Amino acid sequence: MKYSKVLIMLLLVVCWAGALARPDKRDKKPAGPQIERIVAADPNVSISVCVASGDIRVHGWDRNQVRARSSDTPEIELRRSGARDSELAKEIVVLTSDYERRQPASCLADVDIELDVPRGASVKVQTRDGDIHMTDVATVQAKTMNGDINLEGMKRATEADTIGGDVSFRNSTGSAKLHSVGGSIAVSGVGPGVSGDTLETATVGGEITIDKSDYVKVDAGSIGGDLNISGPLAHSARYEFNTISGDIHLFLPADSSFRLDVKFSRNSELVTDFPLKLTTGTYPSTASALKPHSPHNKISMGPEPDDLAKAAGYGLQHISGVYGTGDAMFTISSFSGAVYLRKK
Repeated sequence: MKYSKVLIMLLLVVCWAGALARPDKRDKKPAGPQIERIVAADPNVSISVCVASGDIRVHGWDRNQVRARSSDTPEIELRRSGARDSELAKEIVVLTSDYERRQPASCLADVDIELDVPRGASVKVQTRDGDIHMTDVATVQAKTMNGDINLEGMKRATEADTIGGDVSFRNSTGSAKLHSVGGSIAVSGVGPGVSGDTLETATVGGEITIDKSDYVKVDAGSIGGDLNISGPLAHSARYEFNTISGDIHLFLPADSSFRLDVKFSRNSELVTDFPLKLTTGTYPSTASALKPHSPHNKISMGPEPDDLAKAAGYGLQHISGVYGTGDAMFTISSFSGAVYLRKK
């Protein structure tokens, strides 16, 4: 993932925020009696719900039914599309009675809503001022402003975008694209569902933490936040990490095997517990460049802190190296930040 790609994506998200985001979360209105609606549905039903202001909770279950519940509206409609009343619903749009806004195709107004859906469902949810919580569904598209997104047990594909909130993605499989402006991203216990599934994360002003990922292809980029990666490396994996004004921390098992290609700005540095075999790079020869008291970039080639060796900053712009047999590949770009390779 190139920096231009990251910047374009993040600029688009920021523009979306400027047009729609509100500065403060809504005030909760008093809850009324709970309304519940149920409709028979296909195991792979597609469901969509858009809330202008409110929290959305979605849970997967083993029934071929969609159930919607809310205490903020006098009426809920599960509008079917593309199926007869005698057939299982294949597409459902969640609607409510809204006496403040009666605009066709507009989002629901001030509503907290909870859905139970088949585990094979594809769910598209959006809220302008609220949190999203989803568990045990197949395919997810989730967008929120001024709220967090918490996802667990996803099975096939996940897309999550938030402004002013954090993203949590845990114990899931399938391809994933996770983006946040003004919040952090935490990923744990995830991996591909089928060959070719990838993990993509990007933040502005927030950290990215990835723990125990089995993806063969991982892209992560941050502006103004750190990247923290830990756990065993997937076989023949390819990792692309990019930061602007943030550090990259890789916590790897001692028996890891990888290749490393790092591009630095003048005020960045590489510190490693792994004794790399340098291969190529626009750096001076080690005989002349390794100086113990250089004030700029440095390479640590030993596991002990006292073994740090530093290279002159004006010459260290690009380093390639190998540790072990070079099974995995790291491609890293760091501007105004350090790269740390630590033995876990």
